Amino acid sequence: MSDLPLPTSDARDRAQAVRDLHDIVVHRVSEVRMHAAALRTHVGDGSGGGTSLDAILLASGQALQELRRMHALIAPEQPVSYAPQPDLDALQELLDAERPCRLAAVRLPAALVPDGVAASCYRVAQELLRALHGTAGVVLDAATLHAAEQLELRLTLSGAAETVDLGRARLRAALAGGCVERAGAVVAVFLPLGGAP
Repeated sequence: MSDLPLPTSDARDRAQAVRDLHDIVVHRVSEVRMHAAALRTHVGDGSGGGTSLDAILLASGQALQELRRMHALIAPEQPVSYAPQPDLDALQELLDAERPCRLAAVRLPAALVPDGVAASCYRVAQELLRALHGTAGVVLDAATLHAAEQLELRLTLSGAAETVDLGRARLRAALAGGCVERAGAVVAVFLPLGGAP
Protein backbone atom coordinates (compact mmCIF):
# COMPACT_ATOMS: atom_id res chain seq x y z
CA MET A 1 0.00 0.00 0.00
CA SER A 2 1.37 3.43 -0.96
CA ASP A 3 2.28 5.89 1.80
CA LEU A 4 1.73 8.82 -0.54
CA PRO A 5 -1.15 11.07 0.60
CA LEU A 6 -4.23 11.22 -1.58
CA PRO A 7 -4.61 14.56 -3.40
CA THR A 8 -6.82 16.97 -1.48
CA SER A 9 -9.50 19.13 -3.02
CA ASP A 10 -7.23 22.18 -2.57
CA ALA A 11 -4.36 20.38 -4.34
CA ARG A 12 -6.64 19.44 -7.23
CA ASP A 13 -7.86 23.03 -7.46
CA ARG A 14 -4.28 24.32 -7.54
CA ALA A 15 -3.35 21.82 -10.25
CA GLN A 16 -6.41 22.86 -12.25
CA ALA A 17 -5.48 26.53 -11.82
CA VAL A 18 -1.96 25.77 -13.12
CA ARG A 19 -3.41 24.16 -16.24
CA ASP A 20 -5.89 27.00 -16.78
CA LEU A 21 -3.23 29.67 -16.33
CA HIS A 22 -0.93 27.81 -18.72
CA ASP A 23 -3.67 27.59 -21.34
CA ILE A 24 -4.57 31.28 -21.07
CA VAL A 25 -1.00 32.59 -21.17
CA VAL A 26 0.06 30.27 -24.00
CA HIS A 27 -2.99 31.34 -26.00
CA ARG A 28 -2.19 35.05 -25.54
CA VAL A 29 1.53 34.69 -26.31
CA SER A 30 0.67 32.62 -29.38
CA GLU A 31 -1.63 35.41 -30.58
CA VAL A 32 1.16 37.98 -30.17
CA ARG A 33 3.57 35.73 -32.06
CA MET A 34 1.03 35.12 -34.86
CA HIS A 35 0.32 38.82 -35.37
CA ALA A 36 4.02 39.69 -35.26
CA ALA A 37 4.75 37.03 -37.89
CA ALA A 38 1.98 38.37 -40.13
CA LEU A 39 3.24 41.95 -39.79
CA ARG A 40 6.83 40.87 -40.38
CA THR A 41 5.98 39.83 -43.95
CA HIS A 42 5.16 43.49 -44.72
CA VAL A 43 8.22 45.06 -43.11
CA GLY A 44 11.59 45.23 -44.84
CA ASP A 45 14.67 43.60 -43.37
CA GLY A 46 16.59 46.84 -43.20
CA SER A 47 14.04 48.75 -41.13
CA GLY A 48 13.99 49.29 -37.40
CA GLY A 49 10.48 47.86 -37.33
CA GLY A 50 11.72 44.62 -38.84
CA THR A 51 14.37 44.27 -36.16
CA SER A 52 11.79 44.87 -33.42
CA LEU A 53 9.42 42.29 -34.89
CA ASP A 54 12.24 39.75 -35.10
CA ALA A 55 12.92 40.36 -31.40
CA ILE A 56 9.20 39.84 -30.59
CA LEU A 57 9.13 36.59 -32.56
CA LEU A 58 12.27 35.32 -30.82
CA ALA A 59 11.11 36.32 -27.32
CA SER A 60 7.59 34.93 -27.77
CA GLY A 61 8.94 31.62 -29.09
CA GLN A 62 11.27 31.34 -26.10
CA ALA A 63 8.43 32.25 -23.72
CA LEU A 64 6.23 29.47 -25.14
CA GLN A 65 9.01 26.91 -24.70
CA GLU A 66 9.65 28.05 -21.11
CA LEU A 67 5.93 27.96 -20.26
CA ARG A 68 5.65 24.39 -21.52
CA ARG A 69 8.76 23.32 -19.59
CA MET A 70 7.44 24.91 -16.39
CA HIS A 71 4.04 23.29 -16.89
CA ALA A 72 5.72 19.89 -17.28
CA LEU A 73 7.63 20.44 -14.02
CA ILE A 74 4.70 21.74 -11.97
CA ALA A 75 1.97 19.47 -13.32
CA PRO A 76 3.60 16.44 -14.98
CA GLU A 77 0.35 14.47 -14.66
CA GLN A 78 -1.41 16.99 -16.92
CA PRO A 79 0.20 16.79 -20.37
CA VAL A 80 -0.11 19.85 -22.58
CA SER A 81 -2.91 19.49 -25.09
CA TYR A 82 -2.59 20.96 -28.56
CA ALA A 83 -6.21 20.18 -29.49
CA PRO A 84 -8.31 23.07 -30.84
CA GLN A 85 -9.87 25.24 -28.16
CA PRO A 86 -13.63 24.76 -27.69
CA ASP A 87 -15.81 27.48 -29.23
CA LEU A 88 -19.42 28.63 -28.85
CA ASP A 89 -20.64 25.77 -31.04
CA ALA A 90 -18.90 23.35 -28.68
CA LEU A 91 -20.67 25.10 -25.80
CA GLN A 92 -23.99 24.39 -27.48
CA GLU A 93 -23.04 20.72 -27.86
CA LEU A 94 -21.94 20.54 -24.21
CA LEU A 95 -25.25 21.90 -22.95
CA ASP A 96 -27.29 19.77 -25.35
CA ALA A 97 -25.48 16.66 -24.13
CA GLU A 98 -26.65 17.56 -20.62
CA ARG A 99 -30.19 18.37 -21.68
CA PRO A 100 -31.46 19.41 -25.14
CA CYS A 101 -32.04 22.97 -23.98
CA ARG A 102 -31.77 24.67 -27.37
CA LEU A 103 -29.39 27.36 -26.17
CA ALA A 104 -31.12 30.67 -26.82
CA ALA A 105 -28.33 32.88 -28.07
CA VAL A 106 -28.03 36.51 -29.02
CA ARG A 107 -24.49 36.60 -30.32
CA LEU A 108 -22.07 39.08 -31.70
CA PRO A 109 -20.57 38.01 -35.03
CA ALA A 110 -18.29 35.08 -34.25
CA ALA A 111 -15.20 37.09 -35.24
CA LEU A 112 -15.94 39.59 -32.44
CA VAL A 113 -16.03 36.92 -29.71
CA PRO A 114 -12.35 36.13 -29.07
CA ASP A 115 -11.43 32.46 -29.18
CA GLY A 116 -10.00 32.62 -25.67
CA VAL A 117 -13.24 34.04 -24.25
CA ALA A 118 -15.36 31.38 -25.95
CA ALA A 119 -13.04 28.67 -24.63
CA SER A 120 -13.19 30.13 -21.12
CA CYS A 121 -16.99 30.19 -21.26
CA TYR A 122 -16.98 26.53 -22.27
CA ARG A 123 -14.65 25.59 -19.40
CA VAL A 124 -16.75 27.47 -16.84
CA ALA A 125 -19.88 25.75 -18.15
CA GLN A 126 -18.10 22.39 -17.80
CA GLU A 127 -17.42 23.09 -14.13
CA LEU A 128 -21.01 24.18 -13.56
CA LEU A 129 -22.34 20.97 -15.08
CA ARG A 130 -19.94 18.89 -12.98
CA ALA A 131 -21.25 20.71 -9.90
CA LEU A 132 -24.82 19.92 -10.97
CA HIS A 133 -23.93 16.24 -11.29
CA GLY A 134 -22.67 16.31 -7.71
CA THR A 135 -25.85 17.91 -6.34
CA ALA A 136 -28.84 15.65 -5.85
CA GLY A 137 -32.11 16.80 -7.38
CA VAL A 138 -30.75 19.77 -9.35
CA VAL A 139 -30.94 19.75 -13.16
CA LEU A 140 -30.47 22.21 -16.01
CA ASP A 141 -33.72 23.58 -17.40
CA ALA A 142 -32.57 26.22 -19.88
CA ALA A 143 -29.61 28.33 -20.97
CA THR A 144 -29.22 31.71 -22.66
CA LEU A 145 -26.15 33.35 -24.13
CA HIS A 146 -25.78 37.07 -24.77
CA ALA A 147 -22.84 39.14 -25.95
CA ALA A 148 -22.71 42.93 -25.69
CA GLU A 149 -19.99 44.53 -23.58
CA GLN A 150 -19.30 41.09 -22.11
CA LEU A 151 -20.22 37.49 -22.73
CA GLU A 152 -23.07 36.35 -20.47
CA LEU A 153 -24.17 32.75 -20.01
CA ARG A 154 -27.24 32.20 -17.83
CA LEU A 155 -28.26 28.73 -16.67
CA THR A 156 -31.73 28.24 -15.22
CA LEU A 157 -31.86 25.34 -12.78
CA SER A 158 -34.64 23.37 -11.14
CA GLY A 159 -34.32 21.98 -7.64
CA ALA A 160 -32.30 23.37 -4.76
CA ALA A 161 -30.07 25.61 -6.92
CA GLU A 162 -28.65 27.34 -3.85
CA THR A 163 -26.91 24.08 -2.83
CA VAL A 164 -24.80 23.84 -6.00
CA ASP A 165 -21.10 24.41 -5.27
CA LEU A 166 -19.87 27.18 -7.57
CA GLY A 167 -16.30 27.24 -6.28
CA ARG A 168 -14.48 25.66 -9.22
CA ALA A 169 -16.60 27.52 -11.78
CA ARG A 170 -15.79 30.81 -10.04
CA LEU A 171 -12.09 29.96 -10.09
CA ARG A 172 -12.15 29.33 -13.83
CA ALA A 173 -14.15 32.50 -14.50
CA ALA A 174 -11.75 34.57 -12.37
CA LEU A 175 -8.79 33.32 -14.42
CA ALA A 176 -10.48 34.87 -17.47
CA GLY A 177 -11.24 38.13 -15.65
CA GLY A 178 -14.90 37.23 -15.10
CA CYS A 179 -17.23 36.06 -12.36
CA VAL A 180 -20.09 33.68 -11.58
CA GLU A 181 -23.16 34.94 -9.72
CA ARG A 182 -26.26 33.21 -8.37
CA ALA A 183 -29.75 34.72 -8.08
CA GLY A 184 -32.44 32.25 -7.10
CA ALA A 185 -32.66 29.51 -9.73
CA VAL A 186 -30.34 31.32 -12.16
CA VAL A 187 -26.56 30.98 -12.27
CA ALA A 188 -24.93 33.63 -14.45
CA VAL A 189 -21.42 33.69 -15.91
CA PHE A 190 -19.93 37.04 -16.95
CA LEU A 191 -16.73 37.17 -19.01
CA PRO A 192 -15.18 40.33 -20.48
CA LEU A 193 -14.81 40.15 -24.25
CA GLY A 194 -11.33 41.56 -23.91
CA GLY A 195 -10.23 38.61 -21.76
CA ALA A 196 -8.50 38.85 -18.39
CA PRO A 197 -6.96 42.28 -17.65
